[in-house]
Amino acid sequence: MVVLDMDGTLINYDDVASPRVLAAVRALAATDVHVVLATGRGSAAAMLVVELFALERCLVVCGDGAVVFSHPPVKIMHEEVFDAGPAVAEAIRSFVEPVVAVEVVGEGYRVSAPFPDGVLAGTIRVEPLERLLAEPVSRAFVRDARLSIEELRFVTLGPPGLSKGTALDRLATQLGVTGERVLAIGDGLNDIPMLIWAGRGVAMGDAPDEVKNHADAVTTSLVEDGVAVELARWFDLPPLG
Repeated sequence: MVVLDMDGTLINYDDVASPRVLAAVRALAATDVHVVLATGRGSAAAMLVVELFALERCLVVCGDGAVVFSHPPVKIMHEEVFDAGPAVAEAIRSFVEPVVAVEVVGEGYRVSAPFPDGVLAGTIRVEPLERLLAEPVSRAFVRDARLSIEELRFVTLGPPGLSKGTALDRLATQLGVTGERVLAIGDGLNDIPMLIWAGRGVAMGDAPDEVKNHADAVTTSLVEDGVAVELARWFDLPPLG
C-alpha cells in the first residue's frame, strides 16, 4: 500500500501537480498496489485532487482520518462522527462574531452564515446553528465573521483521537495489509502519525524539520518531484524524463 498526502506532496497550493508526479502516480494505480490519497481536506475538496489525477482506482482518507472512500465510483467506506455541540459551544467563546460550518460528506457544508468565496468546497447551505448541531457530524469549523479571507483563522473540530495514522491502520486491516508493507509520503505536521505508523515513512524535502525527524527517509522537494523520485526507488514506473 502506498499512501500519499495531497497538499505540499502531490500538488502545490494552486492545486497543480507536475507531469512527472501525475505519470508516476497513475502508473502505480494501474498495478496491484493499493494507492491511498490522504489529506486534511474535506471530502468535496479532496475530490478535486482525485479528479485531477484521474486514477483507475484509488482510496481516499480525508478530514485527517474522519472519512474513507473508494473511487471510482465514490463509495463511503467509513465515516467517524461525533457530537460537535459541546466542542462548538466552547470554541465560539473565542470569537466575537462566530460562524460555524459542518461537513456533509460527499456534498459540501452546512453553515450558520456564509463563508468567503473559495474557502469551502462543494454545495453550501445556510441553516440555523441548532440545526447544524442536531446530529453527529464528521467535522466542524468555527471562524470569526469579522476577519477577511487574508486573516482567516479556523478552529477545526473532529472526533477525538483521530488521525491519518489511525484511519490508515483500520483501512490496512480491511485490505489485509500490514503496516510494515506500507510506504507513506507527506510534508505536514498532520502527516506525522502516518509516517510513524507506516513501514517506510518519507518526508518531502521541503517539509518542516519536525516532520523529517519522524520520518524514516527524506525525498526531494515538491518542485523536484519528490513523490516521483521516491516511487521510482521501489516500483518499475516510467522514467523521470
